[in-house]
Amino acid sequence: MQDVLASENGSDAKAPMRSYSYGVKKAYNESWDYLVSQYNIWKANYVVRAKVGCRVQRDYGTRYDTVSEGMGYGMLLALYFNDQETFDQLWTYVQAHLTARNRRGETVYLIHWKVDAYDNDVSEFYISVPHPKAWLVQSTWNEPYDDYRTYIARDSSPGPGYLKASMWDRKPGSATDADMDIAAALVMASKRWDNLSYGYAATNMIKAILTMIQSRKVKVHLMMGLF
Repeated sequence: MQDVLASENGSDAKAPMRSYSYGVKKAYNESWDYLVSQYNIWKANYVVRAKVGCRVQRDYGTRYDTVSEGMGYGMLLALYFNDQETFDQLWTYVQAHLTARNRRGETVYLIHWKVDAYDNDVSEFYISVPHPKAWLVQSTWNEPYDDYRTYIARDSSPGPGYLKASMWDRKPGSATDADMDIAAALVMASKRWDNLSYGYAATNMIKAILTMIQSRKVKVHLMMGLF
């Protein structure tokens, strides 16, 4: 992936974040050249190749994993800086990690919230989902980083030396804020790059958010995600 050039400032009329008052705001106090340089630094350090597409990785403290919020932020940044190549690579990765299928066998257009550095959809315990209850290996309790503790998955206690880490099993799940960011990026991308496929994908995600996440108890309440 190449750096974004300062001349690609996206000032054309097809940049919806420039005209839509509720869209992505421009940083008026910084020069475009400076913003581009910071974007390129971010991309060089955090956007990495995956088995399919590219992902936004985190750092050592989280085992260089990927969370869905990072993918949403990355797609919005690529859109803002008119970097369609990176946008498409990130979107390809998102599509490879959609959560599951519903009871009718249809794809649920929501990304699983956490993926390890080896492309496995995992829980907060870094165990591939779905899995039964998680148990902490007690000897790893004092690891300086929480994410480097060791867990195993069992329906019942493995015996001495293990602490119960969860009360229930873990399934593929989504995070609402990330799904909304990704859908917003797709909506604006369909306008910016004259590509209806982004718009169709956004429609699928928005429908999934409304039908799979919207709480029936409170009319306008959105749950944290699909779990």
